[in-house]
Amino acid sequence: AKRFAKWDAAATRWVGQAFEAGGYDLAAGASNALAAAAQARDPFNMALDAAGIGDSRKAVRPAVDWLRDQGAMSTSTADALAPASNNLVLDGVQSGIRSLPTSLAMLGSAAVGAPAAASLALMGVLIGGQSFGRAQDKGLSYGQSLLYGATDGTIEAATEAVPFIKLLGDIKIGSSFGKFLTNQIGTELVGEEIATFLQDMNAKIMLEPDKTWGEFWSERPEAFAQTAVAVAVIAGSVAGAGKAAGEIADSNIKL
Repeated sequence: AKRFAKWDAAATRWVGQAFEAGGYDLAAGASNALAAAAQARDPFNMALDAAGIGDSRKAVRPAVDWLRDQGAMSTSTADALAPASNNLVLDGVQSGIRSLPTSLAMLGSAAVGAPAAASLALMGVLIGGQSFGRAQDKGLSYGQSLLYGATDGTIEAATEAVPFIKLLGDIKIGSSFGKFLTNQIGTELVGEEIATFLQDMNAKIMLEPDKTWGEFWSERPEAFAQTAVAVAVIAGSVAGAGKAAGEIADSNIKL
């Protein structure tokens, strides 16, 4: 908390690094999502592979390996730029800042005319891609990684639907910044808390099977509080971006 007691160049750099880390998270999500798609096989080729007749993935293996390497490097760079401080407030603020590039990408897609469903799907793919990469790094199979990533991505898109559609509605009617902010905090807090709980549960089941349910539940109060701090950062920033988008491209917004 002392970091914000007096704003200085170090604090500015910390915020910038957290935002930059979010850009690398976005890149990791895109790379890993493409890697997952490149590895997908139709039932015919899956049967051939199972029978040992061929390897339908051989042709795309160099591309998959390159994409996975890019995803892993992006994740590593992001984590190095924004390491955890073990301070609940600072880590919550950092998490909120780090999520902004993905949120702004979703808002940007809507601003250029993409339907709300397409923008939400974009966020789901990017978050799912990041989770797919984490599962692969943990040594899970392609199928397990795909399940883990798809579950996280679906949770993210579903819980973002209400706040995002509310945001687009406020853009369309030209709401004041105060209205943007209160609507975003009210809807985002519920959605993000649900997402954190479900995604943490998904991680416990898929990535951390040795963690006890007692440990999982003991982590809930801190996770709840940290998410609330992150939501305050996200809501304020997205409300400002939404207000700006309303001034520039409200005619392109499609609910």
